[in-house]
Amino acid sequence: MDNYSNYGGSNYSNYGGSNYSNYGGSNLGYGERSGAQRGLKVLAILHVVGGVLMLLALLFIWSLYVREEAGAGGSLTTYLVQELGARGIAISESELTSLLFVIAVKAVLISVAVLLTGVFGIRAANDPEKVTPYLVTSGILLAYTIFDVLESIFAQTFKLTFGTLIGVGIPALAVWLGVSIKQQRDQARMPGAQW
Repeated sequence: MDNYSNYGGSNYSNYGGSNYSNYGGSNLGYGERSGAQRGLKVLAILHVVGGVLMLLALLFIWSLYVREEAGAGGSLTTYLVQELGARGIAISESELTSLLFVIAVKAVLISVAVLLTGVFGIRAANDPEKVTPYLVTSGILLAYTIFDVLESIFAQTFKLTFGTLIGVGIPALAVWLGVSIKQQRDQARMPGAQW
């Protein structure tokens, strides 16, 4: 049977088929997107823009490093070790190289996570069936943010600023919107659900 509505035909409305009507399918039959979907779409677009800008900034910094290293005629790490030593910070070249590598990898991973959160968020805003990857990436960003705040509290370097509130608030809002959309999806999967 090809036109039944509750159990999986190509024109069904309650379980996520290609013509389903309850929550943002590709051929939405009833209603508009929910407020959570609209809010998520805006936030997801901001994540995409932020992720792209972060990656471009990292590429720019890398190009500056390569250019400075070429201009110095050798390893820039040696110069940095000498400069740090002159300021009373004792560090070896291998330690500095490892530290810079860890910082670079961390920055790239965060940038990619922000970009993926945006891409997955746009997909989830358009089709709540695809909310799970978004929940994973936004959850990872929230966990990282909380870990970062706790780390600064334990190191006694934490300062409550507007930037800190925004830095924690945006990932928390992102997860909350994703959970709201997941709840809408789950309600729409219930037999006979119309909202």
